Amino acid sequence: TFGGMTMDRKFFEKNRRKMFGKMNDKSLMVLFSGEAPARSGDSLYSFFVNRNFFYVTGIDRDKMIYIAYKKNGVEKSILFIPPSNGQMARWIGENMTAEEAGNISGIEEIRYIDEFEAEIEKLINDTNCVYIDMDDKFDRPFSTKALRFGARLKNEYPHVELKDAQDIFAPLRQIKEPEEIKLMKKAIDITKSGIYSMMKNAKPGMMEYEIEAYFDFELKRNGVKVPAFTTIAAGGKNATVLHYEDNDSVVNDGEMILFDLGAAWGNYSADITRTFPVNGRFTDTQKDLYNMVLEGQRLVIDMIRPGVPFSELNKALREYYVKEMGKEASLKMTRN
Repeated sequence: TFGGMTMDRKFFEKNRRKMFGKMNDKSLMVLFSGEAPARSGDSLYSFFVNRNFFYVTGIDRDKMIYIAYKKNGVEKSILFIPPSNGQMARWIGENMTAEEAGNISGIEEIRYIDEFEAEIEKLINDTNCVYIDMDDKFDRPFSTKALRFGARLKNEYPHVELKDAQDIFAPLRQIKEPEEIKLMKKAIDITKSGIYSMMKNAKPGMMEYEIEAYFDFELKRNGVKVPAFTTIAAGGKNATVLHYEDNDSVVNDGEMILFDLGAAWGNYSADITRTFPVNGRFTDTQKDLYNMVLEGQRLVIDMIRPGVPFSELNKALREYYVKEMGKEASLKMTRN
């Protein structure tokens, strides 16, 4: 169950079949669920599961590893989980049992994490390539657990080729199943509710984070503990900073505030950008520019069809803006 919505394990079994269909013969897929980094002392940052791991297991827990092995038409999945945490359960809750993990994922072979290395050693010599999450950091230090694992493989087993798991998952995850679309719509509905709350309560003189707080409250009121990503709340000139995240300035009368934000529901995220006047009324110029962007969005939405490349959509929008900005400049001169 994810935020009140249930995903049948057959969904994750189907995802694994699609994944196996893209894997090379004599290959391994190794996915780490991830761990929350330490914040200070015994405090951790929030945990967010690796999305490819979740896509094939349906499990939202840390310190787990999934491996898939394909050889001569045989497809094998193994999930490695932490053992019972004994007395620590009193402090952080009980670890997931093998039975629970199997019921959620549909994976039949569940082992404890200390058996992972032995299984890799058993399979690796008859393996030509290993898929890991490169995380788009090909030229950076081996900082993630997956990248450190990949570095060790390259050193100890030079015959094995490392491949990016994202090359398999990105095309698969671009096409959403009906179950996924339901989760995305729910995330969007909650995000919309949060935006309306901010618009209703925003007033000149408020801090950016004060207005943002109405969004956060609406998320929690709807069962979302944390946003999908760090919220951008940029008033006035701060909106010209492409990834502004300080959210600690006053928004003055007559200024606009830009929000780039989203709720997550069942590990599926909304991502919406909206801009509105903090006092509730557009100036003439603000209204013209807002409507220009709105019509640009409608133009692109009307053009979207299967087979239409992003580059064509982008080109049409740029041409529209060039034309409309020329009109706006002429109108501004007339007003002056």
